[in-house]
Formats: sequence, structure tokens, C-alpha cells
Amino acid sequence: MSLCRGQAILSIESDGFGVVREMRTCGNWRWSVALGVVGGLLLAEVGWTEMGWAQSPGSPSPAALERSLRVGVKPIEPFVFAAEPGPPTGYSVDLWGAIAPQILAQTQYLVYDTTPDLLDALLQGEVDVAIAGISITAEREANRLDFSQPIYPAGLQLLVKQQQKSQLVRLLNYLGGGRVLQAVGRVLLSSIGVGLLIWLFERQHNPHFQHGPLIGIGQGIWFAVVTLGTFGYGDVTPVGLPGRIVAGMWMGVSFFILADFISAMTTARQQQAPVQSLSDLSGQPIGAGRGTTAARFLQTKPVTLVLLAGLDESLAALRENQVAAIVVDRPVAEYLAAQDPELVMAGDRLSQEYYGIAVREGDALLEDINRALLRLQAQDYFEFLGRKWFGEPKSQ
Repeated sequence: MSLCRGQAILSIESDGFGVVREMRTCGNWRWSVALGVVGGLLLAEVGWTEMGWAQSPGSPSPAALERSLRVGVKPIEPFVFAAEPGPPTGYSVDLWGAIAPQILAQTQYLVYDTTPDLLDALLQGEVDVAIAGISITAEREANRLDFSQPIYPAGLQLLVKQQQKSQLVRLLNYLGGGRVLQAVGRVLLSSIGVGLLIWLFERQHNPHFQHGPLIGIGQGIWFAVVTLGTFGYGDVTPVGLPGRIVAGMWMGVSFFILADFISAMTTARQQQAPVQSLSDLSGQPIGAGRGTTAARFLQTKPVTLVLLAGLDESLAALRENQVAAIVVDRPVAEYLAAQDPELVMAGDRLSQEYYGIAVREGDALLEDINRALLRLQAQDYFEFLGRKWFGEPKSQ
């Protein structure tokens, strides 16, 4: 570097470490000293800055600077949408998109149909990272997998179909439905039978039954109904022995008929009540995805487990009434119920789980991922994702 002020020239040559090799002046010596000090300070500042970036605790290791990662995903709304063509989108994809720059990694996405297929691919080395809606479980941790910090609170949820009914059907269901109508029919038929017998036995000597068949049988039915209802007005009573025998037998049988009617109404109303838990569906077919935590959960419950290929097949089975309900991850149930008014979340959360990012056991990449997740959490990035994909923030 050469500087001239009049006839004064200062020449500085540096060896790259702030050491001045040559200095000569062609003028005022004060300029020489001043410029030498400024040059040394500038070189020292550059050196310390470079050392500071290299030793920054938040920076990835030098080996990460050229990292290229194969990231496996599985379609599960709203965490991963894998529509062709184009790259996948969703909550988990956005999250990985925020992690990748922090660990200085380039990403290649590979899509798998099911969670077992995705985790098998991770174990076989086909992918380096698995992210979607993968529940952190002890069984998976024991199977040569490691998981990151939780990325979303999950758990299992019962999902049922809400029946679309007309006003007349709703009224019938409120009254008890078809079983109650059958019970009413039995009461009416038995009352008509008793009324006909009373008329046959009383029409010759009882004035209440001597006004022709139509009126006489009507009086007999009236007697049967008031006796069945234990009203006992006494305005119409049999007076002959055969008629009184029929009346006595009818009084005894009426208790069982009333009990049958009340039982039918109670049972029908209970069946029409909203499902609140798995116990309300005891013995009925419940669907779950094959190889999922929902399937393992239902294997321990008193229901008929129907294994289905995936979420799409589970929803189709529910809509076609092939199963009474399906069990899916709670976040998926929330999203589906918000998108489709025909689907209803029944009862409370069945279990408590968390989603995480999976890597092979002992992979040093996990430490970088966890640091990135903690930084994103401090920046409220999870709340942003919750509002974007669920309409409300989700804290970790």
C-alpha cells in the first residue's frame, strides 16, 4: 500500500498475519507511525472476527458445511402433503425447511406410503432423516432409532361419522327409534287381542259390549289399554267369569309388556346417544392403520379391530359404514374434523404421545437438529406453524 502527501510516501507490506515487513518514508515520520498502527489494528480485527465465527457455539461442525441429506416423509394431513408433481408441503415439511439452513444441509425428499415403510427405510440407510407425524415410543427407541425433541403434541383420538338425518328421522330417534316403534306395535297388537276376547265373552250379558262389533271391540280395547296403564277407571269391566279370567291374566302379563316397552326405549336412547368413549362401542368394528400406534392400542381393548392400509382407506371405511369408528392421531383428527363437518371427534384423547424427528441410533446429526429446534422454539416458530396449519398456536 502506498500513500503520498507531498513527497512523503509510506509503503506497507503484510505477510497476512498483521506483520509489517517493510516501511520507508519519503516525508513526515508521524504519518508513517500512524498508518502503521491503523494497518495493524485492521488486520488484527479481521483475524479475530474470522476466529470468532469459526468458534461460534451455534455453528455447525466443518463436516456439515457440505452435508446433503435424504429426508423421508409419509403423507399425513396436515403434516405432509405429497401431491404430484412438486415437492411435499405441510407442517413437518415447513419445520424441516427451517431446520435445514441452520445445519447447512441440502435436502432431497423421498416419499413413503406408510410409517412402517418409512422407518424401515431409515434403518436400512435409504434415508438419513424421517419426519412426518411419527410418534415417539419406547418400542421404536429400542429398535435402533433415536428421536429429536418433540415437535408436536399428539396422542390418539376416536373419530366417528355424524349421521345426516331429516327432521322426521331425528324425531323418531329422539323417541327411541325403530326398537321403540316395535315395542309400541307389540303393545297395540296385544291390546287388540285382549279387547277382542273380552268382547267375545261379555257381549251376551254385559251392556257395555252390546252395541255392535265395532263399538263392542272398541270398548274391549279401551279396557285392555287402561288396565295395561294401571289407570283402572272402572267405567268398563267384565262381569262374567271367562271375561274376568282374561282380565286377570291380562293384568299379570301387562307388567312384562310394560317392562319390555321401557327397556326398548331405554336401550334405543342409549344407542342414539353420542359416542363418548371406546366403551360405548364395545364389540363393534373399529378401524386403525396397519402398523400404527393406534392398531397396537386397540389390540388391548374390547373391540373388533379392523386393520386398514392407511388413512385414506380408514376414512373410506368410516364413510361407507364398514366400521363404527376409526382411531387416528389426535392432530390428524382435529384437522379432518375442521375440514369435514361429517366427521366428529368422540370423547377425550385416548393416549398421550408426541411427534418427533427420527434418525438412526447414535447419529451425530441428532444434536444439530435438537439445537436447531431449540432455537426455533425460542423464536416462537412453532406458534407460527400452528396458526398456519391448524388455525391456532401450538406450544411445545
